[in-house]
Amino acid sequence: MMIAQTTNTSFQSNLALKNMKVISEFYGVKILMEEQIKYINPIFHASYGDFHGSFLAKELKMYKGFLPQKITSLVLEWAYNHRDEILENYLRVLKNEGIKEIEPLI
Repeated sequence: MMIAQTTNTSFQSNLALKNMKVISEFYGVKILMEEQIKYINPIFHASYGDFHGSFLAKELKMYKGFLPQKITSLVLEWAYNHRDEILENYLRVLKNEGIKEIEPLI
């Protein structure tokens, strides 16, 4: 029996998102963080429909993925307002203390 392999990146992204915790949600955007550190730099992820982007928390820029420009702007506005809390969550993960939710963009 042959099993079909998918190249659908949104499908693959959705599988990866299942291993993350939603820390905030606004305007249909989910902001997520991994509960186990895989990167030296603090990062967070944004998901909007079939779109997904990964962001560097210190630099406040998307380094991987794609989101519509308006959504990217909203995510960056949210991140700018909550940068300290994002970085605090990263430190909490390092200490195995768990991730806290962060207020949404309003």
